[in-house]
Amino acid sequence: MKQVLAVDDEGTVLSVIALALARVGEVTTAADGGEAIRLMKEGRRFDCVVLDLDMPNVSGSEVVTWMKGEPGHRDTPVVLLTAYESADLERELMAKGASAYLTKPVDPDKLAQLVGSLV
Repeated sequence: MKQVLAVDDEGTVLSVIALALARVGEVTTAADGGEAIRLMKEGRRFDCVVLDLDMPNVSGSEVVTWMKGEPGHRDTPVVLLTAYESADLERELMAKGASAYLTKPVDPDKLAQLVGSLV
């Protein structure tokens, strides 16, 4: 079964994302970027990571940067979620290593389909 990590600091949004991703595989959730990095440092491997961009402490962008520097995680597809729609931001995130970028509110069906295509 595919392993997916969903990360968002808003509990309700995280629940919706996790429910959508359960169609794709087994979902682990984290409430912020620091918790996501901790899970990966503990040896957890994920087939895809779905991250909110704007989180306190450790942002989604910082998690992507960390992952791309880690041999065990650099090839993991990453989908970033944000409330901001900007072509410049999208280019910046893709250059950092994101596989995809979706704006909130996220359509659960679209998210599940996208992640399913990445894993």
